[in-house]
Amino acid sequence: MRSMFSRSAPMALVCALGLSALAGCGSSSSANDASAKPDPNKKVTLRLVGTADVKAPAEKVIADYKAKYPNVTIQSSFTQTDQYVTATRAQLGGSNGADLIAVFPGAGNAMSMGPLAKAGVLADLSDASWAAQIPARAKPLVSSAGKSYFFPLASGVIGVAYDKAVFAKAGVAVPTTFQELLSACSAFRAKGVEPMAIGMKTDFVPQFISYAMVPSLVYAKDPGFDQQQAAGSATFAKSGWREAFTRYVQLQKGGCFNKGFTGTSFDDAQKMVAQGKAAMEVTVSEAFPAIQQAAKDPSQIAMFPFPAADSAAANWVPSNVSVGFGVNARSKNQADAKQFLDFINSPAEAAKWANSLGDLPLGDNPTAPPGITEMVPPIKAGHVAGYPDQSWPNAEVQTVHNAVVQELFTGQTSIDGALTKMDDAYKQGG
Repeated sequence: MRSMFSRSAPMALVCALGLSALAGCGSSSSANDASAKPDPNKKVTLRLVGTADVKAPAEKVIADYKAKYPNVTIQSSFTQTDQYVTATRAQLGGSNGADLIAVFPGAGNAMSMGPLAKAGVLADLSDASWAAQIPARAKPLVSSAGKSYFFPLASGVIGVAYDKAVFAKAGVAVPTTFQELLSACSAFRAKGVEPMAIGMKTDFVPQFISYAMVPSLVYAKDPGFDQQQAAGSATFAKSGWREAFTRYVQLQKGGCFNKGFTGTSFDDAQKMVAQGKAAMEVTVSEAFPAIQQAAKDPSQIAMFPFPAADSAAANWVPSNVSVGFGVNARSKNQADAKQFLDFINSPAEAAKWANSLGDLPLGDNPTAPPGITEMVPPIKAGHVAGYPDQSWPNAEVQTVHNAVVQELFTGQTSIDGALTKMDDAYKQGG
């Protein structure tokens, strides 16, 4: 989830990811003994890479780990998601891959568990003490062929971040239906306030709104859609995805988006809400703390479920397991890397992680961090579905999705054309 990446790959990357049996691909190191134990007297340096939105919780865990294991130095680096995917793929294709890498659940993008496990990039962590604690609903997203590759540290949600003070000043109530959302946009526009900030200049942003709608428009009506699509009996074009794209366009035509939204970046859209220049923004819970921290009064920043349905009771929310860390199968420090994962995946550290990130702890009855409480009732009621890309068979579907959404708003394609392109990408398989 949340990434775009290069469609081409250098030869070294092709070799490392096992995507071709081309001559010249070197074999990975076999010097590691999977049963080896860390030497507490040996000074070790581990490299860890991740996305910018996990920098804060990761640094807290690293500090805790250093206090317990002073012989281990962890060199960490964090970049925006699209840059992370491209750079890490390239590093894994060479000999300079990090020991610990952030891995996305499922198979929806190039740094997801599915394609990385298939290519042999990730070390098998099935023997770890925490592997037995992976929730049943998360196992298909973090395991492949009976092997577990990472622990999902939290559960993310997509909702509408908003400024309560801006809503109150404009006399607008939190919308609970799609029509109320359109009306709210009109009311804000009449007051001279940008209703909804959207930073579509940033590659990963186009997915947020459609992902927020499909739980209500697809999965609430057809919980078995993913299985039917995998079996070839369901398609994007002939499903609630058509209604989702139709309503996406209605939002734009209804004046909901900020002026110049196709040229606005994700960071600038976040700032618009934090500074009271826009009433709301559809975003992921991982990005929510940044809005709060930048706001004049963080207590006024909250999140509500995206009202995609025609009745409040029919609204579902997207929630799924978030990023975790895997071990590079080529790492020369696997024993120490696995020890770090034992530490970060412990209940105490995982709880700190979720709270710092703005995510929910795993489970069906989560305790929400401040500002996210409005997202919990639908989850408790079972009105929840996973992020759709985590069930897609390849990374290309997400790439095509993000591209066609942008094309919809630049007049380069139609809804029919967009859905057809997504179906074509899906049919490519994994």
